[in-house]
Amino acid sequence: MALGTVKVMNWALAISSIALVIATVVLGLFTYRLWRETRAARQPRLVASLDFVAPNYGEVRLVNAGTGAATHIEVTLQPAGGQARRWTESVLLSGEGVNFKLVTDQEDSEHPKTQSDLERFIEVFGQLHVQGTYHDVVDKEYPIDQTIDVGETWGQTKQAVQLRAYRGPLLFFYQEVVKIRETLQKLIKD
Repeated sequence: MALGTVKVMNWALAISSIALVIATVVLGLFTYRLWRETRAARQPRLVASLDFVAPNYGEVRLVNAGTGAATHIEVTLQPAGGQARRWTESVLLSGEGVNFKLVTDQEDSEHPKTQSDLERFIEVFGQLHVQGTYHDVVDKEYPIDQTIDVGETWGQTKQAVQLRAYRGPLLFFYQEVVKIRETLQKLIKD
């Protein structure tokens, strides 16, 4: 073999080796990126919300809003000035939730019955603190630390209902009901 052919073959081998190293690095980067995206797509995310069922009854709903299952869940629900409730669960799948009932049906010296049930509910529970930890399927730990202001949540709920009621054909009906109520109140006073 001629010396020139050997040099060309060595250069070709060197260039193809460098191309192979570059292709391997690029493939490794894409694999890592795919792994990160897949892991992020499977993360659980616990979220707490408050629903008003009746003036003296509400529910704190804890939902897994993430795309992966939450495991080894340990959560404490602490109402302002009230007894803490601890809750544990082994698995909560994506989209699943659990409700914690909050009821104010007993009169005490701090919260007299002269208040409306809703006022008592807001005063008794005030702010709800949800705190704890949960894991994903590969046992990575995530914290939950959320505070729900009961009065603010009630205000937002009331505003949303009013905005919905004022729109469309219900506006006329609502206005007529208000007029009837005002007329009845005037009649009762006279």
